[in-house]
Amino acid sequence: MMRVCAVSFSPIPGRIEENISRIVEIVTQERAHDFILFPELSDTGYTLQADQVKPYCRQTVFAPLQDILSGSNTVVSLGLAEHLNGGIYNTIFEISATSIVPRYRKTHLFPGEERLFRQGDFISLYSSASAVYGYHLCYDIRYPELTRTLFSYSGDILFVSAAWPAKRIDHWRSLLVARAIENQVYVVAANQNGVLQNYHFGGQSMILSPRGEILQESSENTECVRACLSLSLLREYRREFPLRSSRCNDISFL
Repeated sequence: MMRVCAVSFSPIPGRIEENISRIVEIVTQERAHDFILFPELSDTGYTLQADQVKPYCRQTVFAPLQDILSGSNTVVSLGLAEHLNGGIYNTIFEISATSIVPRYRKTHLFPGEERLFRQGDFISLYSSASAVYGYHLCYDIRYPELTRTLFSYSGDILFVSAAWPAKRIDHWRSLLVARAIENQVYVVAANQNGVLQNYHFGGQSMILSPRGEILQESSENTECVRACLSLSLLREYRREFPLRSSRCNDISFL
């Protein structure tokens, strides 16, 4: 079993230290989980203003978080603004007691984001003690071919970090359900919530089964959703419904 937590969080644009202090508070409460997932751009808030996305020393700023994680195997996954080689990437980092590691740079930038962020050009899968998993950032979930990488390599869990708007929250739900069903994976999704500068984020962080069932979903009054993911049940379901063995890879286009 893997214990996971997805956080609905409302970081304030430009207030990096304040946002990270709130992250530390939440992790302190939820550190019994194996994975704790935060939304996209949890450090800077969702912004396209360069003066609100200033570089900072991650090792220094996240030292209190690593102190809390000391002695545990908990991994905190969160979206951060990554300054690299003269550019800025919208990146998911994993923070543990001993490391701060970039895992995925957003490959599908929402129109307008290219004014500030560079596009990522790779996707990787990672292994924990019991599961293979990968990451998406927000707009990525509209591109099923990206998730198919997880399917092709027998991945188990898709983690989605997002700043998805309330006005398209029905799409959020439908796309997450589709990605779970078509790839037979658990989906753990964390979305920003609240209203900032007249922009309403949708919240509704959720955890879905490989059948597309919503196991847990946040409401306006809940910050965290939690679940225990059974990898043995996942394997059993795949044996009962063997999508991979039925897949046709030799299709001609006319």
